[in-house]
Parts: sequence; structure tokens; C-alpha cells
Amino acid sequence: MGPRCRRVFLLLLCLPTGGAFPAAAQGAKPKTPLLRQLFPELTGRNGYEEFVAAADLIDNEDRAIRAASQPSAMLAQKHALLADARCAQALYLLRRGLRKPIASPRESLSPETLFPEAGAFRDLARLLQVEQYVLLADGRTRDAIQSLRDGLRFGDAIQTDALISGLVGIACSTIILQQFGEHLDQLSATDCELLFNVCREWLAEPGPLHRVLRAEWRIGREALSHLAKQLELPTDPPGGRPDEGTPEERLPRDFAEMARRRTAFLTELERAGHLYDDYFARLLQQLGRPAWERSLPDMGADDSASARLVETLSVPVQRTLDSYTRERALVQLLACHAAIRRYHWEFGRLPASLGELRLGDLAVDPFTGQPLHYVGRGREYDLSSVGPQVGEDNPNAVNGRLPVVLGR
Repeated sequence: MGPRCRRVFLLLLCLPTGGAFPAAAQGAKPKTPLLRQLFPELTGRNGYEEFVAAADLIDNEDRAIRAASQPSAMLAQKHALLADARCAQALYLLRRGLRKPIASPRESLSPETLFPEAGAFRDLARLLQVEQYVLLADGRTRDAIQSLRDGLRFGDAIQTDALISGLVGIACSTIILQQFGEHLDQLSATDCELLFNVCREWLAEPGPLHRVLRAEWRIGREALSHLAKQLELPTDPPGGRPDEGTPEERLPRDFAEMARRRTAFLTELERAGHLYDDYFARLLQQLGRPAWERSLPDMGADDSASARLVETLSVPVQRTLDSYTRERALVQLLACHAAIRRYHWEFGRLPASLGELRLGDLAVDPFTGQPLHYVGRGREYDLSSVGPQVGEDNPNAVNGRLPVVLGR
């Protein structure tokens, strides 16, 4: 749930925000380790425990990791980071976690659920990025491909909860993919085959999008239930005409007016629940279609308080789906790069088209259903996806879309 929605619910519920910023509230008190925050009792059977333990290990290394992951960082700096015992142990724990079942540390979700591990997980992805660079620099390409595979699996595995966990997972995968895309010229023919199979393996998995959106659905439902149980409406409506302001500004006035009629309020809230359930049911149904064939549901033209509440609860669906489709496009591009370079090793030239490679759906742009853009020029070539639709004011837009390119 986004910041806009949280602001609205804080306004409606009149809840104190203490506890959301513990470091500021408690001054110099030492920070509680993430593992203790999220797992009061360890099971040893949940790989997420290892992920969080790894995050704790690099808690004081975040600046060093981010510095070493910069393009300007020297190889010696990257080697030094990986030689650090805490970083080495963090990578070991991450991989041990991947060998176990993964479950969320949160038993329930609400609009105020915090995800304190999110930033540290991105740093773990950056640590893998540094590891890949060093492995490639040392000529250990097969180990670098395995590191890529671990990074992609980690990016999916941490998507156990709501949309925020999904976006963090995608960010982790993108960090890993872009790094590898800059070193494709180091791959042997055998490396290309191995990389191609890693990409195909990832693309064959069902992916976490359904479970992330279902978790977001549960969060909205929990918010509506919380309103029904605890909302205390003001006795006097705030000033302003009922039709003035944005939907968020009008929402408190709408419910304040309803305070005089409890039955009307509960009816409106119940209707919001039905609208919300119907919206998500239709949305999840559309996910079974390719991105270019989806017809995303809307909230309808209803301007009632319940419809506006549902709109406030809803996630930015198109941007969310574009993020997942972009991630898929990056993996497909990497697979195609591997196939192109394997072809070059075999025949000493580039393919005239992707059709020569017989890649099937791997060469289909996930945004449009058309072939990925490929143009060969001697020993060089261009490969890209048209990307998602964006506003024409975007300086990087090409024909109203933001192209997806690997390794630039």
C-alpha cells in the first residue's frame, strides 16, 4: 500500500504514529537486529531466517557495499569487500536460505505493516553484483553464472508479502541482470549454453506476481475491517463544500456526514468491500493473459464514498504490472544474448534474424507480442524490448514507450 493510502488511513483512524520511527523516538538506543524483530523464535526451517541473518551481518557494511558496486569502483576495492568475513558469511547464509522452504515472517498484514529488511535485501543484491564482477574478472565465468542464478532466485524468494516485497525483489533482480549484461563478451560457447538454461529455468517458473497481489488484496480487506471495528467519526463535518478538493480531501467529509447515520456508513463500507473484492477478482483473472492482451479492470464511474475509498486502497496496477513485465523482458533479453553469442561461436557470424535461432516465445517481446527488436551490424548488434508505455514528456521515450535494454 502506497504512502497516499497510509496518509488517508492515519487521517481517518486518528491513530498515533509512534513506533513507526523507533530510532528517532528512542534516541541513542541501540538498533534491534532485524532477526530479533522479525523472528522472536527461530525455527531453522525457514530460509527467510537466513536472509534476515545475512542482512544483519552487513548492517554496518552498507556504505562499503554501495561504494564497491559503483561502476567507478576499483577491482581491488571489490576484492577487499568480498574478503570481509561478514560479507562472506552473509553470502553463505543467503545461499543456505535458498536451499530451504521460504515463508514470510509476518503472520498477518495491514496498511501499517513495516518491512525493515527491504533496504538490507537490496544491499545483499549489490553484494552479489560485486561477487559477479570479481568472478568475471578472475575468469570464473561459470561461477559468475551460478551467482546470477542465486540472485534471480533470491529476488523471487523474498516476494512473500505485499507489493513492497515484490518491488524490492524486482529491484534485486534488476541489479543482478544489468551487471551481467555488461560482460557478455567474456562468455565461451559453453558459458552461453549454461546462461541460456539459467534464463529458461527462471522464465519457466510461475513467478510471485499472483501471491504479491493476493497479499495486497488481504491488506486492503484488513483495512476495511479495521475501519468497521474502530473508526470514530467526527461529530461535525470539516468545512468545505462536499464536491470541493481531491478524492482524498473529500473522503473525510463524506464519512463525517455519514456519522449521523451509522447504518448508512456501514452500508457504504460493506459496499466498498464488495467493490474491492470484485476489482481484485477481475484483476487476477486478467493476469492469466499476456501483457499485451490484458484489459485491466477499473473502479467504475461511481463517485460514491465507497468507490473513492476502494480507489484509495488500490495499488498502481499498471505500473506494477509493467515492473514485472520489464523484469521478464530483461531475462528474455539475456537469454537471447546468450543464444546470439553461442550462434556466433558456432558459425563465426551473427544471425540475420532472431528467427534463425528458433527461440520461440523467448524472442517475443512480452510488452507487445511482436518479435524483440534485433539488428545485426557486422560483429555488433542491437537487441531490445519496446518497453512499457510512458508519457511523451519522458526524455527517454521512443514512440511513447521506454525501451528495455540490457547492460547499458
